[in-house]
Amino acid sequence: SSTAAGGATGAPTDASRADFCRAFTELATLEPHQASDRLRAVGTPRGIGPTARDGFVLLVTHLFLLPGPAHADPTDLAGDLSGDDRSDVTAFVAYARSQCLVLPSM
Repeated sequence: SSTAAGGATGAPTDASRADFCRAFTELATLEPHQASDRLRAVGTPRGIGPTARDGFVLLVTHLFLLPGPAHADPTDLAGDLSGDDRSDVTAFVAYARSQCLVLPSM
């Protein structure tokens, strides 16, 4: 079962690149709560910058709070945020793209 907002801060910080990329590319096929759970379980790889990690935490929390059954597209979700939160999620998406060389299918 999902934990409330903030649960993503404890997500692993040592995910393998393959597991991270698999979770990221699966986002578009999952409902928001499933995507939140999946990302939180996998976490992020070592070496992710603090801004991108903050974006990861924000994205996971935002996905958790969204109603289903819409699919989770992190690019669209960043548009729902404002200011620093949007910048952080955008940094996370850019990081994930650079690591995985692919965007979730839209």
